[in-house]
Amino acid sequence: MKKVLLCSLIVIIGGWGISGCGEKKEKTEGELLESTEMVASVDGQIITVSQLEGATQNMLRQFQGQIPPEQMAQLRPSLQRQALDSLINMMLLLREAQREDIQPDPEAVEERISEITARFPSPEQFRQQLAAAGVSDDDFRREIEQGVRIQMLIDRKAPVESEVSEEEIEEFYRDNPENFEVPERVRASHILIGYEGAENSTAERSAEEARTLAEEVLEKAKAEGADFAALAQEYSEGPSAERGGDLDFFVSGQMVQPFEEAAFALQSGEISDIVETQFGYHVIRVTGREEGREIPLEEVRENITAFLNNRNQQAAVNEYLGQLRSTAVIEYAAGYQPPPRPVIEPPLPEPEE
Repeated sequence: MKKVLLCSLIVIIGGWGISGCGEKKEKTEGELLESTEMVASVDGQIITVSQLEGATQNMLRQFQGQIPPEQMAQLRPSLQRQALDSLINMMLLLREAQREDIQPDPEAVEERISEITARFPSPEQFRQQLAAAGVSDDDFRREIEQGVRIQMLIDRKAPVESEVSEEEIEEFYRDNPENFEVPERVRASHILIGYEGAENSTAERSAEEARTLAEEVLEKAKAEGADFAALAQEYSEGPSAERGGDLDFFVSGQMVQPFEEAAFALQSGEISDIVETQFGYHVIRVTGREEGREIPLEEVRENITAFLNNRNQQAAVNEYLGQLRSTAVIEYAAGYQPPPRPVIEPPLPEPEE
């Protein structure tokens, strides 16, 4: 739990990341002035545009490859607000660590550095990533030390009163069944015959020609001793063709509806009739099925325990941060103010009889 918290603190404090960094470029004078403009201040200590941009980019990287680019653009304003809020929190925590004269534990620092460098194939590649991010070895170590100091402060000022009990674990498992259900899923391979005008297709054939070819392929696929993977490599379009048409396991909602309905209606080893989608004509072969099941408590006990412990720690940290914020003077530049909190009207009194 502490390692996860420490990791997130270090990323936000530094405002940089050592994975997925792009090339550095020289900034113009105007860009340099903009990068040092204030977006917020805490008791007169400013947070700059550059710091906020770095923290926001690090948060965005966590979603790269998981959601489409257009959704990333929609997500950015929300993540920027979270990043600014986190930078303010980190500034408050670092200041308190300094007031408490908390010195970083050397063993914890070395352990954290080892954990990060171990994620890279070699020390040389790790140093190359640091250099690409514009971060020196001294800067990197300083960020790690700051993160350790903050964790030590949190352990001192916002300790969790007690570990979660068996009753709490069982209650969470019982009250959140949707989190412990494995849905039915199938594994399928397909042969896709596209045509001119079909989505993502580069084929120059007409829809009628594609249908005729799909019928020929289907006949070959259903012939005794047919090698479906070889047929997919020969006829299919798209990246799955190189894998013999294999799409791996998927659950309901991951594929377009006509494809999904046909696949879930098949037993393992069966081949569908021709299925038409916006991508063209498919011949589908189901290669595996896994029925839905409920995960037993024993399989998820450690995960639930870690989640509840982390939630308790986060609640304690939030309470402590609330105390720090209540005594700090936090100012925002125009355009960076947090959204107003909703006003909750008190309930009307019951009429007297």
